[in-house]
Amino acid sequence: MTVKKRLQRITTPVHRYLGIGLALVMLAWFVSGIVMVFVGYPTYDTEARRADHQDLDPSVIDVTAAQAARVAGLPKPPTAMRIDRADGRTRIRVRHGDGAWYGMDPVNEKPLCCLDARAARQRARQASGAAPVAATLLHRPDQWTFASRLAADRPLWRVRVADGHASDLYFAARTGELVHSTTARARAWGWAGPVIHWVYFTELRRAAGLWRWGVISLAVIGLVLCLSGLLLGVLNWRARRRRRPGQGASPYRGLHRWHHYTGLTFGAFILTWLLSGIFSLDPLFWADQPLFDDGPSTWIAQRHAPDPTIPSPASLATSITWPAHIRQIRLQAIGGVTGYRVTDANGRSYWIAPGRTAAVTQLGTERVRSLLARRQGHPLVDLTRLTHYDAYYQPSRTDRLDGHRPPLPVYRARYDDGVLLYFDPARARVVTALDAGRRVWRWLYTGLHDFDLPPLQPGSLVWYGLILSALAGGTIVCLISIGIAMSGLRRHRRRSRRRRTI
Repeated sequence: MTVKKRLQRITTPVHRYLGIGLALVMLAWFVSGIVMVFVGYPTYDTEARRADHQDLDPSVIDVTAAQAARVAGLPKPPTAMRIDRADGRTRIRVRHGDGAWYGMDPVNEKPLCCLDARAARQRARQASGAAPVAATLLHRPDQWTFASRLAADRPLWRVRVADGHASDLYFAARTGELVHSTTARARAWGWAGPVIHWVYFTELRRAAGLWRWGVISLAVIGLVLCLSGLLLGVLNWRARRRRRPGQGASPYRGLHRWHHYTGLTFGAFILTWLLSGIFSLDPLFWADQPLFDDGPSTWIAQRHAPDPTIPSPASLATSITWPAHIRQIRLQAIGGVTGYRVTDANGRSYWIAPGRTAAVTQLGTERVRSLLARRQGHPLVDLTRLTHYDAYYQPSRTDRLDGHRPPLPVYRARYDDGVLLYFDPARARVVTALDAGRRVWRWLYTGLHDFDLPPLQPGSLVWYGLILSALAGGTIVCLISIGIAMSGLRRHRRRSRRRRTI
């Protein structure tokens, strides 16, 4: 028996039976992938939060972070503070590290009481202007609240309101803050796209390890299915010189012939998506290892935590002119000095600190250099100011769908160990950082999975044409596979009946 015949004998049953078992899963991935080109997972981003907030008057907020922590009942010194105003009430929230948020009302100087069902309904009516229908207390994530940013806000009240969109509003039970929102339309598209594509079912997702390795296992089986199909397709292809008169390139007929042709045409795309889909879950933990021993927030702040005893916003308002239409005030330390990070209604950012006469809108190059050079053990090799995106800093798929763009300009810092760090001088924060492993992961995942490659501009007509054509081709391959599987199962049933009658 020739090597070719032996390979065909081994590969054919592998491809056939894996195809019967996985064709529907693959079809679901491709159809949901088409949806995800246009629609993402329901989000409630900083712009939505800012729109829910009202203007703050710093001159009436005469409470320091340390005082707010004592009133709110925070058991440890505060390392973060947020001040905002919604529904006509100013609220101060404090927390230690990555722990839960605690809140207080600066007007009556009392802690924010935990919401009960009645208070949650009232908050929903105030936030939406619509009548509440039902309120449910969630101690664990539901389908739409797995985001890690919500961990510090749990438990959450989910309130359905009669606003004509079947909206669900999510409020932090401890502080009353509106932290998430979805509509019936967003949930429906979320199911049709991300939930199916990511196998993101609630109970399975709660078991994060099981979900992760379950999806990786499915994709690996799909990879074997695809590789065996491509191998069979090549082995069974009849070159022109070996064809008899009237013969085609494929030895098959009917659906099998179409499967042969479409599989060879789109097989490389399918293989690429399966492989990059596996990398999206980071099986080699390239994107999971900490980049810094000390953490950039520490060497930018030049202290372990902001000073919670700095003068209150009201005290600073007597000596510094604050911007108009303030929507949020946060505590932030830069270069050893603690101040307030202020965001206005348009998303513009300012830093106000004691001893200064004006708000700082952006850090200069030398100031940025001095901050980023404080990384321990690794000298700063290069610092470049970017006014445009590069291959490692650009809008993500979610950014494009939501109409957001990462901030510009930014500074790109390069260290002697190859780490690239992108720093936003307007907010004095690290936007992203990548070592060699994360850069490889960027190409293997977003580069291949989203066709986010330099010759293409994601979101352009050429990009849409290419990715939709490839997804449609994968869908056709899967539909033909299902047709072949159903035909084979019908033949198997008929044979079984004949044997029983004999």
